[in-house]
Amino acid sequence: MSNNKDWEGTQNSLFKMLGVSNHCKDETDPVAIDWLLKYEKFDQFIWEPACGQMHLSNRLKELGGHKVYSTDLINRGCDGFNGCVDFLKYDGPIFQGDIITNAP
Repeated sequence: MSNNKDWEGTQNSLFKMLGVSNHCKDETDPVAIDWLLKYEKFDQFIWEPACGQMHLSNRLKELGGHKVYSTDLINRGCDGFNGCVDFLKYDGPIFQGDIITNAP
């Protein structure tokens, strides 16, 4: 049996890259946090590393009284935004709390 797969991706790769967008027309409905908090308990301190327009961060603050550290790759001008951070490349101090996000 011959192996005709081109693993370098130049001709007949097993997987092919799909086009994606880093912006979705619809934001995550904040009711997702309502349901999550019904079933899970979280630390007082929460990092939301893909906060977008802060819908989930703000809902966490409203419902749970959490102190939320809200970051993203892009500053979209929202109140309470804590800065541009690439979560996957972050090498700062270890965050002492829970991380909750609906990643892009």
